[in-house]
Amino acid sequence: MPMQPHSTRRPRPFEWLLAAVITVVAGFIFLNASLLSTYDAFHIDLSINLVASDALQDGESPYGRTTLRERAEALGSPTQDVYSQLFTSYIQPPTSAMLLTPLSFLPWRDATRAGLVFNHVILLAAVGLTLYTMRPALSLPWLIAGATVVLAAFSQVYSSFVLGQWDATLLLLLCIAFWAAATRHDPIAGIAIALAAAIKLVPALLLLYFLWRGRYQIVAWGFGAGAGLFLVSLAYAGVDIYRTYLTDSLPSLLKGSTHYSNNTVQALIARASTPEVINGLAEVDYLDEVPSGLSARLASSAVTIAVLAAVALILGRPRRADLPRERLFAEFYLVVTAGLLISSVTWEFYAVWLLPVFLAVFLAPSRLIPAAPLLRFGLLAALAFAFIGLNYPGDFWLFPPDFAMFDPGHALHHPDWVPGVWVEDKLRLYHNHLDAVLLLRLPALLLTAAALAAIALLWRRHEDEMPPEVVPAASKASAS
Repeated sequence: MPMQPHSTRRPRPFEWLLAAVITVVAGFIFLNASLLSTYDAFHIDLSINLVASDALQDGESPYGRTTLRERAEALGSPTQDVYSQLFTSYIQPPTSAMLLTPLSFLPWRDATRAGLVFNHVILLAAVGLTLYTMRPALSLPWLIAGATVVLAAFSQVYSSFVLGQWDATLLLLLCIAFWAAATRHDPIAGIAIALAAAIKLVPALLLLYFLWRGRYQIVAWGFGAGAGLFLVSLAYAGVDIYRTYLTDSLPSLLKGSTHYSNNTVQALIARASTPEVINGLAEVDYLDEVPSGLSARLASSAVTIAVLAAVALILGRPRRADLPRERLFAEFYLVVTAGLLISSVTWEFYAVWLLPVFLAVFLAPSRLIPAAPLLRFGLLAALAFAFIGLNYPGDFWLFPPDFAMFDPGHALHHPDWVPGVWVEDKLRLYHNHLDAVLLLRLPALLLTAAALAAIALLWRRHEDEMPPEVVPAASKASAS
């Protein structure tokens, strides 16, 4: 199934007007939640990483909680409710702090606001690259309107931005990796995956995927770029700091978290092996290192092996390494979703990494899902339910009115219009049934994985039914 260009039918003036109105309304909803309502937030996760980067510049370990708290106070960075538990301090590889060095030269408040603006630029670049790569057959005004609506409804973007997370950067790197793999720019794909893995470890799973697919150049470039980054950061951070990360922080991190926002199969294992109350906190509110016995570690390993084996079985071994772009898309993001499922920690807002899935499927379902209309509708409905489950309600308490750019009474002061805040105000799920959140997020992620697996299998069957002499031609057309 070759890629199709944008629709060549010229939109009528009324269509332009209607699409423009939808774009403006959805765009305001998005910017109100992503920028206007988060401008003065503490951006606490970015703040922690900036303090860690500052410590690394001075040759100090970024993994000492007391040291970071004192440094944060000196820098004017917030310290309330942080630097007291494992997941409220710095836990990333030294490379992550090293990559933030340019921002760390700015005063704390300027740095967090610059990070917020940077996140917007990166996010829009990722959306644009996704649309360019997948090319939904819509006219330009409806393409922009549709993408803006999906973006405005993606509540986890707002949670990520208000915390100052790296998810937009991870999203763009994954989009670059997919585009490069689809267009045979293998060195770029490998480097993008290596950069993503330097921030969060999960994207490294894509190197195993491309190894399985016989894309050895991507794997070689990925490992080479990763090794280069490691050596640079080792020289920058020093052996002792890396030793602390590998022997102390990483083992603690791999035990997972029982917190309600940990959206992974491993969280179920952690909660099952943890008392309901730990150190005076309910397990769903606990953010420190969790106890982990032999049975929990064995169960975790078994789940990881089972998920990887299932993914390999679904992917199969194709007749060639050059896949049609649509099949590559389904497989690529199936692997990403599987990585999120088996990671020790997958916070709710990591769902931002899957934004291209919903953009592509919602805007071009007939192209991405090679099935009869009824089955296509079923898979589209499943992904729509997954979209809702991953995004709503959001963490409403991340958006107090005093985080807004404008004061009450200003025409642009609408923090109560943040989609997750509005939905929570109606459903009261966090207020009255916090345990239900545990039963909402993980099934939504599992449903996403199941839908992507079904789409990958449909593409596999679609190609198996094609005559051998036709398959290379279809592949060549889709890669153009």
